[in-house]
Amino acid sequence: MHRPLGVKLVVVYFCLRASALILALVLAHLRPETGPAANDLIANLLPIIRRFYAHDYEIFLAPIFALLEMVLGLGIWFLQKWARTLAVLDLLWEMLSTLDMLSTTNSAHSFALRPTLAITPYITVELIASMFILVYLYEPHIKRAFGVRD
Repeated sequence: MHRPLGVKLVVVYFCLRASALILALVLAHLRPETGPAANDLIANLLPIIRRFYAHDYEIFLAPIFALLEMVLGLGIWFLQKWARTLAVLDLLWEMLSTLDMLSTTNSAHSFALRPTLAITPYITVELIASMFILVYLYEPHIKRAFGVRD
């Protein structure tokens, strides 16, 4: 089975995200004083946590999301159709959540009740990478590699 280079890079992307979540979790556990920084990293990796007001639970939710990211990476590695579909949905959801929180941050109607997000280099890189991966997963030869018919 031939895997295109881009598919391998997408797998690396998802595995790096899972590794960052696990690393933040381990650091917070081993060095409790790093807990707030670990929570911030996890919240930046998973805007869905901020979206649903689940802050303060980042440390508890990180292993679940890390496992999901690893399963997604393995599914993409083996060119599974379900993994491509879930990756597209995951990336779209994260991009839309991030953009929504950024627009809330920069609006005049930003209330304390809505989660906000500051523009950081990480957020910028994450949005650009997600956009490139989404475009890549919709290329005809990649869709065929995953068994999706046009």
